[in-house]
Amino acid sequence: MSASEYYELLFELSNLYNSIFEFWITATFAFLIAIHVLGNTLSNSLRHLLTAMYVVTSIVLTYRFVVSLIGSARIIDEMALNHVASPPWMGSPGEAYVWSTGMTVLMIIGSIASALYAYSSHAKTQNRGGE
Repeated sequence: MSASEYYELLFELSNLYNSIFEFWITATFAFLIAIHVLGNTLSNSLRHLLTAMYVVTSIVLTYRFVVSLIGSARIIDEMALNHVASPPWMGSPGEAYVWSTGMTVLMIIGSIASALYAYSSHAKTQNRGGE
């Protein structure tokens, strides 16, 4: 492969994992707003269903995110083997590793925190006599 083909492939993978991350952020905030606004009007079964759907969606998105990052790492390794320089927009491989690890950790912790918020907000409304 030529350098421009590697760069194009890396750029496409970068767009893929960025769009996955953006969709996860959108889904997370939509879930949090729905849980907060609807609050005590949600039945237990509907709250559990929404939370389960959010958790499954987060797991799938995190998996796809990690797979796209692994694909990028493989391309970078292949570029190094073929003595192709990293593209200028990518930064160093160390920077890319730090950012991708940070984003993955954020997705995992954010998903867990959001699911816990759904249950803790429900417990608070029940303690105040909300349901």
